[in-house]
Amino acid sequence: MQGKWGETRPDLIITGFGAFPGMPDNPSSRLVKRLAADQSFVRRGLNVETKLLPVSYSAAREAIAGFAMQAPRVLLMFGVAGKARKIRLEVMGINRASPVHRDARGQFPHPVLQPSSPGRLRAKSAELAVDVLAKRNPRIIRSRNAGRYLCNALLFHALDQCPAGTLALFVHIPKLRLTQARLGDPRPDLAMLAQIGRDIAFALVNAQRFRR
Repeated sequence: MQGKWGETRPDLIITGFGAFPGMPDNPSSRLVKRLAADQSFVRRGLNVETKLLPVSYSAAREAIAGFAMQAPRVLLMFGVAGKARKIRLEVMGINRASPVHRDARGQFPHPVLQPSSPGRLRAKSAELAVDVLAKRNPRIIRSRNAGRYLCNALLFHALDQCPAGTLALFVHIPKLRLTQARLGDPRPDLAMLAQIGRDIAFALVNAQRFRR
C-alpha cells in the first residue's frame, strides 16, 4: 500500500516480540496484532507494516538489517519489561549485552553487540516527541536504560544501522493489567495499551514530518 507521503517506502514499521523464558504470553505480541488491525492508520493514509520477532539475538540483527534496507520513516519497536508499572520510552541504546542470559533459542550473546560501533547511541530524532508524550500522559515515562537483553539489542542495532532518515524508538510496556486487578494498579489493559501505542505512533509520524 502506498502512503500519502507519495512513496512506497513504509511510513511506519511496528514490531513486537514473541514468547521467551518467563514470558510465555508476551503482551507486545498482542499489542502489535491489535495495532495491525487498527483502521486509523489506513484513514490517515499511512503505509504501515507490522512484524513479530523471535526473542533471538541473531534474528534481531537480521530484522534490523532488513528494516535498514526498507528505510521506513518511523520504526516503532515494542517489548515487555516484566517489573515495569509504566510505559517506558527508551532514548538510549547500549552496545552491551548480558553474557549470562540466553535468548529464546538458547543462545548466549557476545557481551559487545557491535565491536566497531560506539558504546552508546541516543534516539536523538525521537527525543522531542518522547518529552511531549511523557508530559501528556502520566502512564508514560522517558528512560535511558533499556536493559541488557533483546530489547536493548534491538534498539541499539536500529540506531546503529538505520539511515538518518528513519526515526527509531523502542517502547517498554508492562505486563497487562488483569480485569480483577487491585485498585490503583497503573498498568494498562490491552485496549488502553493499544490506544497509547497508537498515540505514540502518531506522535512519531508527526515528528518525522516536521523534520523534512
